[in-house]
This record gives sequence, C-alpha cells and structure tokens, in this order.
Amino acid sequence: MSRQTPPRLTPPGVEKTDSYGASVAIDGTTAIVGAPFDDDIAEDAGAAYVFNATNGELIAKLTPPNGGIRDHFGQSVAIHGTTAIVGSPLNDIANLRAGAFYLFDIDTGHMIAQHFASDSSNGDKFGSSVAIGNSIAITGAIGDDDGGRNSGSVYAYDINDPQWCTADFISDCKLDVLDVIDFFEAFNNDEPRADLSADGNINFFDISAFLAAFAAGCP
Repeated sequence: MSRQTPPRLTPPGVEKTDSYGASVAIDGTTAIVGAPFDDDIAEDAGAAYVFNATNGELIAKLTPPNGGIRDHFGQSVAIHGTTAIVGSPLNDIANLRAGAFYLFDIDTGHMIAQHFASDSSNGDKFGSSVAIGNSIAITGAIGDDDGGRNSGSVYAYDINDPQWCTADFISDCKLDVLDVIDFFEAFNNDEPRADLSADGNINFFDISAFLAAFAAGCP
C-alpha cells in the first residue's frame, strides 16, 4: 500500500540563509512557519508564513511594519483560530535587543498589535518563545536577569485586557497625560513604536490613530 505524499509548505522567494522552518505551529488546518533570517524588510529582520496545511496553499506572509536589522522576527510562532503571535526577540523597540512580539489577523495578514515588556532591559530577548490559547498569550524572555544573569522570565497576557489598548503607551492599563507625553516623544524621535497606523511610516496618520484610540478609551 502506497502512502500519499504530504504537501510541502514551501513559499515562493525563500532564499539562502533565511532559516525558514526555524519555528512551526498549527491549529486545525492552518499552519505558521517562521523564517527569522528573512531579508525582505532588512537584513535578518525575519518573516513568518501562514499556510493551509492540507493543500500547501500560502495564505499570508507576515512581516512587521517596523521591522529592523537582525530583529529575528519569526524566531517563535504560534496560532489560535485566526490570530497569530510572532516573536521578535532581538527587536530594539523598547531597549537594545529587549525583544517584542506581534499579533496578526491571519485572514487579512494585518498586524493587530505589537507588545514589549513594560520592565524590559537590554538583552532580555522578550519574544524568544510564544504560545497562544483562547485570549491568553504567553512569551518567554530568556535573557531576563531578574533572578540572576540570563535566568529568564515568562509573561502572560490577556489580549482582551485594557493593556492592549492602542493608546496605553506606557502599558499601565490606564489612559492619562503620561501616555500622551510618551507617544509624542516617540513620534518626535521617529521611534517605530509610534507607527500606530502600521504602514511603516511615522506621520500625521499615526497622530490621528493615537488621538482616535485615546478618545475611544480602553475596554
């Protein structure tokens, strides 16, 4: 009896040293694969690919709008329903190589949110591992030093919690003047975290997105 050859989940455009397949996850028939050394945005910025695992069809290629050199986005991946979480452990949004993770709607390929630890420090590598189930997302920070050098930490988040409010810029689960100050400081310094419109540019549309989110409040 012969076995049917399973589909190969190989996207177009994969290049030498992309490290495609460094991380994998699946939920139902939807699979996600990380390629942390993908160079489409910048050198070793990384990417993740979403597939229909039954037929090998590529659904989306996920890249962060504010990805940078050697961020290693896609080093860790997870998926639940239509939500994907992708770790970027060498991301510099918060501090040097402090790390971040991103949430995406896989139906559209659009980023839902980006997040970094409010107590992040250089070299924490927040986002080095990720998992998601229902509304709970967890991520590892293998370089965290709270318990000693590189002792590591794990953070758990309810993605329906107010801390996911777009305008809560300092991640303290409330909106006040400190969020306004922090946003405009990031905006004036062209920091990637000020790209609230997620289009890769820091401009008026980000101010508009911030003001709308602030006026709407947190859930």
